[in-house]
Amino acid sequence: MTVCGSTTVQSGNWNNSAAWDDGVPYWNDSGSAVNGGYAITIPSGTEASTREITIGAGSDGTLVVEGVLHAKWGNATLGAWNSGNANGTMKVLGGTVGAATNRFLVNIGMADADGINNRHQGTLQIGDGTTGGYLYARDIRLFNATNMLGTCRIDVQGGTLDAAGYNVAVGYMSGSAATALMEVGRNASVKAGTLVLGNDTYGSSASLTVSGSEAAVDIAADFSLLQSSELNVVFGTNGISTITANKFWFSNTAVMTVIGTSGIATGRYDLVTGLTGGSGTNLNFNVNGFGAGYTVDICTDTSGGALTYYADVATAWHFEMGACEHQLMWLEGGDLNKQMEHLDAMFSAGARWIRLTLLKPFGPNLISHIKHCNELGIQVLIQLASRPEIFPPGTERRPGNRGAGGVAWPSYRLSDLDLTLSEQYLREFCTLLQTSNAVVSAIELFNEINWNGFNGDLPLVDGGLWIDESTPWDDPVFVKYREGILRVAQLSRIVRDLDDEFFNGAVKIITAGQVGYTINSNWVASVQGVLASPALTLKLIEGSLPQQSNATNYLQYVDGIGMHLYPAVDIGAQTAAVTAYTQIATNLDPLLSISGVGTTKPYWITETGYARSSFGYNETNRLAQLLYFHDALAHYDRPKSAVAATFLYCFSAELDPAQAVWENRTFLKSADIFKIPATENKVWESYLFEAWQVQHFGGQANNDLLAGDTADFDGDGVLNLYEYATGGDPADPGNTGYVLRLEPGATGSVFRVFYAARTNDPQVACELQWSDHLMPSPVWKPVSGTASSTTGTQLESGIGKFAYDETSPASNGFLRLHISRTETMP
Repeated sequence: MTVCGSTTVQSGNWNNSAAWDDGVPYWNDSGSAVNGGYAITIPSGTEASTREITIGAGSDGTLVVEGVLHAKWGNATLGAWNSGNANGTMKVLGGTVGAATNRFLVNIGMADADGINNRHQGTLQIGDGTTGGYLYARDIRLFNATNMLGTCRIDVQGGTLDAAGYNVAVGYMSGSAATALMEVGRNASVKAGTLVLGNDTYGSSASLTVSGSEAAVDIAADFSLLQSSELNVVFGTNGISTITANKFWFSNTAVMTVIGTSGIATGRYDLVTGLTGGSGTNLNFNVNGFGAGYTVDICTDTSGGALTYYADVATAWHFEMGACEHQLMWLEGGDLNKQMEHLDAMFSAGARWIRLTLLKPFGPNLISHIKHCNELGIQVLIQLASRPEIFPPGTERRPGNRGAGGVAWPSYRLSDLDLTLSEQYLREFCTLLQTSNAVVSAIELFNEINWNGFNGDLPLVDGGLWIDESTPWDDPVFVKYREGILRVAQLSRIVRDLDDEFFNGAVKIITAGQVGYTINSNWVASVQGVLASPALTLKLIEGSLPQQSNATNYLQYVDGIGMHLYPAVDIGAQTAAVTAYTQIATNLDPLLSISGVGTTKPYWITETGYARSSFGYNETNRLAQLLYFHDALAHYDRPKSAVAATFLYCFSAELDPAQAVWENRTFLKSADIFKIPATENKVWESYLFEAWQVQHFGGQANNDLLAGDTADFDGDGVLNLYEYATGGDPADPGNTGYVLRLEPGATGSVFRVFYAARTNDPQVACELQWSDHLMPSPVWKPVSGTASSTTGTQLESGIGKFAYDETSPASNGFLRLHISRTETMP
């Protein structure tokens, strides 16, 4: 209810004659009954009748229908014809107004005859989201005017507006879409013969908002979006409701806005369906609210004579990008002002995450760095490091081999980790964050704990060593490794408790970034490297190995899975995208069988990058390689939610000149990676066959003996390329794709051939051919004529159905579908 100025609305009941200008408005009253100044209720279990009723005239009025109001073929006017600023509201909450054979004519915000001086506002509300309601109407007119002080509104939330066979006109006079509103949502239903938004005669506009998959709008005849009217379709948890109509008419200036939500499933969502119509030729679209995780294409489909506008929603650049600057507090000789310049440069480059290391002293520099990132809008991931403060006093580190090509730092043994000291250390940091109003978004539990470069429990071994589930359980190195991983796992619970205590669980807990599976084994052997399988490490944390009876699942306390990926260099036009993708899959796929990994616990790629020297210091080629990698990572689809963030190693040359993208206060070209999303790169979409190979063969997609064009992986006698072109599954001998089918011809043809062919890959050609003999050597020629009848019908995504009619065949002959693929640079 709206109260204007000093007007006071009193409570009353239907039979209170003081609430009405012309007495109690029973249906047989001779004049119109007017309520202004009262909030009248028809209680549940009671009934009332009327012929003419006006709510809000001269002063505000409200009618709440919880029972039944019989219409008696009368009019209901909400806010009307007085020179004041009256507001009339009808709320149907659990009750019923009218009946199928006795309906109201409803005027909302009745305008003066010229449509200019209307200042009256009206609201019709049916249901409130929890309580329903039902209103029968023979026509509804919702007015607006140029100088209207507020809005007129129809709000259907959980109830039913039944104007079946009649007209609903929203925006009946000379106002804008901001003053005539209709909203439908929350299990609501609208039935009408026609629904018209705006009015061409008066040049007025209106707005309709349909929210969520629970709503239903069914228009038997025409749905019209006229003038600059607005249609807003708002996604709910399960998608969006379809507005169905016989015809959909729209003006060139009309706008449809599609509003997204988080967590929406990808796929096709119908928005408006109806026969082709319209006074305009172009409907304007706005799409917003879907975030960085989605791409949304607004499409039209006219198959079968119907017109459907639909949204094609797909995940795309679904992770955020940042950079490593983890030793920032030591750079620039400790000069805080110069260190801040590093952060400003990162923000300017487009990085929206930073990876910093937790080093004592925490202040002032580290806290200042975090607060400056908060001000800039850069989110902070803090990496917990193996520092002396979290080990017993006097603890010795395992010696390293940094000289003569070695890569192992002198490292603390994680099995020596003191959980009490660690808790004190982290509590001190959390307290300082809280008192300083500094915010971190994620904490990473150590660095590369599966590699002896940073885990002192793993020794230096000549010739290298690999530890996985086949390693004997009592192997001394494995025993010590498990002991340290258990300490790290126990620490994850401590960190989660501190997060809950200080930050209400807002900080993401990430497992240590692990070295992946594609690291060069010869190099590992040459540097005395020892690695443990990432999958093995996570299973130890989860307590899911067969030997871990009654073990605690510490993986439940983390939110993400850290990984470090440094893929091989390949910028070849035909190979780069698939090389990057297969290496990503090789590293990440083995972990997907672990509970939650890739879904509720997405990957955080906390280090990735390419050395400048690998490209002869050619920054154009280095940027191209980064684009190939990030494009492939964005398309890593097992599942689509698999990657949350990726961090480039590293940002500034003072940290590591071999990997940096910022040197001498100047951006290198590779810094553009922060500003070029994968959805703009588009290179992966040009490799449809390679993507299909990765989908079916994973890390073996580059193995031509298994995944090549002419290989037959499942032994069903159908080559991989043929299965790709006709919709088959190369790993399922029972699915060989859609096969040629010969049927009797239609009138004028002798026979008809149906066949399937891929339509979305320009590198693949499918041609129907014939020969009059098979022996000794057939001569295949294209069939005469063209495919017809069902051309363009989709059997499945990318696979079309075609028909060929033969009108004058040779006396005998043979048919085949010839498939070829030409690799061309996209």
